Amino acid sequence: MKRLFVKVCYYTLTLFLVSLSYAQSENGVKSHAQTENKAAQALFAKISALDNMHADFTQVLRDTNQGQLQKSTGQIWIKKPSYFKWQILSPNKQLLVSNGKKLWNYDEDLEQVTVQSVPTDVSQAPYLLLLSGNESVLTKVFSVSALSEDSYRLKPKDGTNSLIQYVDMRFSGKKLTELVIQSETAQSTVITFDNVSFQPISKHTFYFTAPKGVDILGA
Repeated sequence: MKRLFVKVCYYTLTLFLVSLSYAQSENGVKSHAQTENKAAQALFAKISALDNMHADFTQVLRDTNQGQLQKSTGQIWIKKPSYFKWQILSPNKQLLVSNGKKLWNYDEDLEQVTVQSVPTDVSQAPYLLLLSGNESVLTKVFSVSALSEDSYRLKPKDGTNSLIQYVDMRFSGKKLTELVIQSETAQSTVITFDNVSFQPISKHTFYFTAPKGVDILGA
């Protein structure tokens, strides 16, 4: 169950960063879909304000009947276009952090760090390629609809090749308050954000040095 939950955490964070990075490309030609889709315009107008974000989070994994499978709490740091830090504090201590070049996954309970370079080959990790903020790629992946004035749904356009059915993003003013990820297996992950701050975050926040005595796997 723990490995499943960590996988969900990682996939959830990736989806979040994909959404944030979408607004990073300002110099390219706006896609046809972005121009005509008012819901997408409204959503990414909100996302564009999230250059830096720090928040506490509560994440709940639910089964097909919406029963709670597991709950975790922690903190998240975001700095576009590719810096992130996702720290689970309870019930287990887990850290995912990237400085844009390296990706560290530190499991404190296992005393193990897995290190990898951020892939550049879409065939290796297409979700990480999306972090580049390539608008033409992203508009091919998601369609956007408005659930309410401050709530939006992103649905993969090619459902047959996606691990998710949809992602819901909910805001209160400029602040992102909730993410809901519905998986293809009908399980859902609900993440709520509190104490949200948009203060600038130093890049040094996203560097990691493995503690002495832990096993290090990877480059």
